Amino acid sequence: MSYVLCRTCANYKNEWCEKITDSPDPNYVRTCRHYVEATHHDMLLNMPVGVLAVWLEGVTKRSSQEWLKWLNAPYIGAETETEKGPDR
Repeated sequence: MSYVLCRTCANYKNEWCEKITDSPDPNYVRTCRHYVEATHHDMLLNMPVGVLAVWLEGVTKRSSQEWLKWLNAPYIGAETETEKGPDR
C-alpha cells in the first residue's frame, strides 16, 4: 500500500469519505485500502455549484450567473431548452 492524499480519492466527497465513514483532513497523507484515484469527472461532480459555475464561465462565453441559474434549474429532460444549457 502506498501513501495517498484523501482529496485525490474518488471516495472523498463533500468533505466526507464514503468508505471509512469519516471526515478526514483533505491534505492528510495516509495508507488506505479504499483509495481510488479521482478523475477530472469525479472532481467536477463534487464541485460546489458556485465553484462549478465560475469554472464553466472560464471555459464558455456565458457568465457564472447564467450558469448558476441553469445549474439550479430543475432537470426536465434532454429535449428541453433547460437541458441544453445557456451556451446553446
